[in-house]
Formats: sequence, C-alpha cells, structure tokens
Amino acid sequence: MKKTASSNREILYKEILNKIQYCEWVPGMLISETMLSEMFGISRTPIREALFVLAQEGFVDIFPQAGSYVSKIDLKRIQELLFLRYHLELPILKRMAEQKAQLPDSIDRLLLLMDYEASRENWKETVSLDYSIHEELICSSGHQYIWNIIKGELPHFTRFRFFEPHHNEFKGDRPRVPEEHSQILQCIREGNVERLETLMKSHYDYTLELRKEYNMNRINLHPEYFSNLQLLNY
Repeated sequence: MKKTASSNREILYKEILNKIQYCEWVPGMLISETMLSEMFGISRTPIREALFVLAQEGFVDIFPQAGSYVSKIDLKRIQELLFLRYHLELPILKRMAEQKAQLPDSIDRLLLLMDYEASRENWKETVSLDYSIHEELICSSGHQYIWNIIKGELPHFTRFRFFEPHHNEFKGDRPRVPEEHSQILQCIREGNVERLETLMKSHYDYTLELRKEYNMNRINLHPEYFSNLQLLNY
C-alpha cells in the first residue's frame, strides 16, 4: 500500500527525533532537506512539515535562508522537566506507599529486563525500560493523563543522558538507577513514605546539584552543545 504524506511525515519525524535524542546527530549539526530526501527517499513537503513540528518541540532550530540545525541541549528545560516529574510523581507514589499498594508483577519484570539490557550495554533499551517502570507505576495508580504530560518531554532528558557516553548510571556492582528503582518499590510496599521522599529527590536531582560533578564531566566533553550552563555555575 502506498504511503500517504501524513505517514511519511510521521515516519520521518520519528527517525529524526531518534537521531537527535540518542545524540547520533549533535547540537549545531545542519539538517538539510536534500540530505533527508536522499536518506529516506521522501519528498520535501513532509520533510518541511516534520522539521516544523520538531522545531516547535525544541529539537530543531530553523533559520530562514540559512537552514535547519539540531538545537542545543537546554539545561533549563532539563531542570524544569525533573522538577515537574518530582512534583507530579511524588504525590502519586506517596499515596501508593500510604496504602501499601499492591504493585503489578510487570514492574518487577521490567526492572529485571533493565538490569539485563544494561549488562549487555544496550543503552537505548535500558533507558526505555527505565521510563517504562515509571509509566507502569503511574498508570497502575490511574494517572495515565499525567504520564502523557511527562512522556512528551522525555526525549529532551534522553539527550542529556546520552551525552554521558559510558552510561555510568547503569554500571557498577550496584548501579544507581536500578538500585533507586528497587528501593522506591520497596518503600511503596512497606509504606515508608519518609524514605520514599528522600529517594525521589535523589532520583530526579531537579536542582542539578546532587550529582554536579557527574553532570559537569558530561558537559565538559562539549560545552558548546549546551545552553543555560550558568545553572551549574559553569
């Protein structure tokens, strides 16, 4: 069946977004319509439409008569997203802990899968499973719409994560992210609300200060790829 213009646009949008969020295309890189047309065999109309949507979402900068470029990674946007996630997810998880909610078995399976994919250094799948654990938690409590709000911003955070080339958050005898996930689930099951709040602050680090050295090491590789560096007193 012949693809429609809208399906071409959607396919192209996803392909470009993936290359940007996984840092295959770095900030400042020129994205020419000619390049995209040759790469994907698609006419220029859906290309322009896809780039326009990506520009609205903050992944592409379009300069008339100059072209389209991959946007810089905005640390202010990252900070705001982490702040948003903390203040939206924490009340939901606290209520679950207060009720000692029965968590679906699927969450434990996702955690095991994340450990497995991390051991294989399959970072794209590892990060995807990380998000899936949060999605399962939030949606199991009946807050699908809240997760949809969060989900739309996650590719910006993924860019930030993939700029740390070794993915140390998932490495070591007790990697930070999987260990925090395990402890969060334990707090919910045991009803430990106070410990849950402490864990969530660490998990989201919405001030970008708790792991400042870690963040700076990542940014120092290419500081020109980031905006709002003053948030880390660069």
